[in-house]
Amino acid sequence: GRSTAMADGEGGVGMVAGVNSLLSSSERQFLVDGVEQGVRPDGRDRLAAREVHVQVGVVPNASGSASLRCGGTRVVVGVKAELATPDKATPNRGRIEVSVKCSATSSTSFQGRAGEDLSLELSFALNRMFSVGMKAKVYESLCVKEGHQCWNLFVDAVVIDFDGSLLDAISLAAYAALADTVLPKVKAVASEGGEVKIDVNDAIEECEPFDVSSVPIFVTLTQIGQRYVVDALAVEEACSSSRLCVGVTASGKVASTLKSQGRGLHPAQIMHMLNGAVAVGVERVAALGRQLAELREAAAASDAMELEPPVFC
Repeated sequence: GRSTAMADGEGGVGMVAGVNSLLSSSERQFLVDGVEQGVRPDGRDRLAAREVHVQVGVVPNASGSASLRCGGTRVVVGVKAELATPDKATPNRGRIEVSVKCSATSSTSFQGRAGEDLSLELSFALNRMFSVGMKAKVYESLCVKEGHQCWNLFVDAVVIDFDGSLLDAISLAAYAALADTVLPKVKAVASEGGEVKIDVNDAIEECEPFDVSSVPIFVTLTQIGQRYVVDALAVEEACSSSRLCVGVTASGKVASTLKSQGRGLHPAQIMHMLNGAVAVGVERVAALGRQLAELREAAAASDAMELEPPVFC
């Protein structure tokens, strides 16, 4: 069976970017009828996600970064690692904190207060998924010296372009940026006065990659009429009656759930949607992992070529 650790939420994550006012009733009905028949505006099946394209190392001086494009939605994420004193309640753990900014240029509906509110909702959903869904050992691995020093990872996401499924795209980009993150090797040494001295070795060969094996991503299931779709376009979100956002890890664990405001869902339907989300989430993490592995291999090959001495004829 599938293991679950559910943190159910109601409300929030109003992720539709105001396309509603741009659709006529006939256009809306056309989209609803198409989904009912298994035909979506871009030709995908109901449970088919858009292809993801990712690049890493795109933000200079960041500990890790990624740019991700999913259809017309594009997100850039940078990770900044800082040494800090751990919280008294969790002296053996570091922290991961996500902040999202919806650029006003990515959608007219992100301008002003609407964009600020959406940014806060997305940040809250991602922070809760990470805090609930990731294993304790991930946070414990960020501890340098219990009660004295730990790593805090600040994950900053900026939405550049928008065409639906923001939460899913940001979570995928955050996963990629964390996979690109390396932390300097740190040793805690006790000094003569009893104080703890921190020795930081930031030589690239000594840096340690961040373990993303239990980092979850979001899969949002959008109900349109009597059916639901994965990775909805903005126009599809405008026709939705409700959405269920599911945090899924590579192993198929349900890390968190969040239901948007809208029509209620029957328990049997929710279970069916959860099963669909897990299948899609596992495949999306695996596909992203393959892309990241290819990027690492290409970077290693490029470095090796630079190190080869020139051959003179």
